[in-house]
Amino acid sequence: MNTMMDGAETNGYEDSVVKKSQEQREAEDGEPVCVVCGRYGEYICDVTEMDVCSMECRDICRVRNHVKTQREVLGIVVKPAIDECRLVNTFEEMQLPNQMLLNLNEMKVMQPTPIQMQVIPMALNGKSNILIDAPTGTGKTIAFLIPLITSVLAQRFEIDEILGIIVSPIRELCIQIEQEIKSLVLSIPKMKTALLVGGMPLPNQLHRLKQNIQIIVGTPGRLLTLHEEYHALRLQNIVCGVLDEVDMLCEKDFISPVTTLISLLPPQRQLIFVSATVTSHVQTLLDKFAPSTISITQTELLASKSVIPSHIEQHVEYVENAKKTNKLFAFLQRKQENPLHATMIFVASQQGADLLVKSIFKACNLPALSIHGGKTQTERLKAMEAFVAGHATILVSTYLLGRGMDLIFVDDVIVFDMPPTVEEYIHIVGRAGRSGEPGNATVYVNEDSASLLPALLSVVWKSVKIPKQLKQLALVEQSKVSSKVNVKELIRRVQSYSETQSTQSSEKWQAWSQNANKRHLTTSNISSAK
Repeated sequence: MNTMMDGAETNGYEDSVVKKSQEQREAEDGEPVCVVCGRYGEYICDVTEMDVCSMECRDICRVRNHVKTQREVLGIVVKPAIDECRLVNTFEEMQLPNQMLLNLNEMKVMQPTPIQMQVIPMALNGKSNILIDAPTGTGKTIAFLIPLITSVLAQRFEIDEILGIIVSPIRELCIQIEQEIKSLVLSIPKMKTALLVGGMPLPNQLHRLKQNIQIIVGTPGRLLTLHEEYHALRLQNIVCGVLDEVDMLCEKDFISPVTTLISLLPPQRQLIFVSATVTSHVQTLLDKFAPSTISITQTELLASKSVIPSHIEQHVEYVENAKKTNKLFAFLQRKQENPLHATMIFVASQQGADLLVKSIFKACNLPALSIHGGKTQTERLKAMEAFVAGHATILVSTYLLGRGMDLIFVDDVIVFDMPPTVEEYIHIVGRAGRSGEPGNATVYVNEDSASLLPALLSVVWKSVKIPKQLKQLALVEQSKVSSKVNVKELIRRVQSYSETQSTQSSEKWQAWSQNANKRHLTTSNISSAK
């Protein structure tokens, strides 16, 4: 601010410009109105060309514009819009405890991801309830752990009770979260955690809770058991609570213990909800317990621009390998009602394709053909021609046809064996309903494809109904690998923007001051208006 005013002072314009909003008069009918406070818009902001009433509102206008630009660059959406809460580009600027900064460095977490840049400064006030809606791998865990730990640090010497609680539906995810907490609070005194999950001995957990614990991490069922049957949880002093993977916590297996646990927390607590998918059930939970929640969304800008076309409806099913063939036969037997229905089935191997063709004819009495790299070009061409002409309406293929050939029309795609990459999956499913016509893709998935599930659920299946087994598999897989988003280029762009604004600020303020009479007011007019 002082730097920006230097230009005004040296040119004698400071006294001629209204400094504070409250010093400006109210706008009369037909006069411009300040976009910040609604008073008389006597000046024009140099950056946004919007009407402002004073130096104070001009600065606010510039900050809002800067925040808006940062969010657009990084794919961040905040609802309701809070334009003054800027994104913070470094952990040091967040004014975190020195030891936590050292621990982040030891964890090789050098640069906050975009979702962390917005969530952490907004949540550090300890008052705002926040919904973090972001794809897998965007840094959500650190984004909610830093505010929670910071709130606990501020109270731990005054209150000898549990101060922070994190609820997650999957045991493995709880284990990962507790490990991250331990890493973040390493060498910080009086910061103990307790892992409270099913499948582990209750006596050990009861003993741990007697050790003056500050943060607990657990699954809903075990936490409720410890509270109702053993009276071992005292949650009346919780300052921050986190519901991780809240979309799963809202399912019928978890929602009852979850709502009970939330109701046990004090009314002044901060709640942070975390998910890659926000369902109507999540919104119902927010409306009940945190109606003023601020939603911070990381758009798919950083995740993947490869999505399934809207005319293709995906049906994802959990099917064990031993049951896939019978599942397929049941599907194809319904096809007999519409024999012209064109169906493509994708499998992993050439031998599997040939064997499946024979099995389909034997079990379903339906003509089918196979196409793969083991056949000659002539054989492949004949199979394609027969399929397109409708002589055989079932084509079993390896991933050969996932790319390239543009079939005229396919009603159904069945992914019998999942491909090795998400990109390959997108191309395969994209065969359904070609040329914008409606199509269906039925997908058989199990543990064999667990490594693909986090990415698929975050982007490709974001609006698809997913079986509970696959959601659990995805969370377990996610807990094994801590994937980081490469945001160096995005950070460089934001920092470049910030530096440009900083170096030009003095010149722009001087120019704005010298042109303070854009409303055709002289210095004397300005003085008299005040």
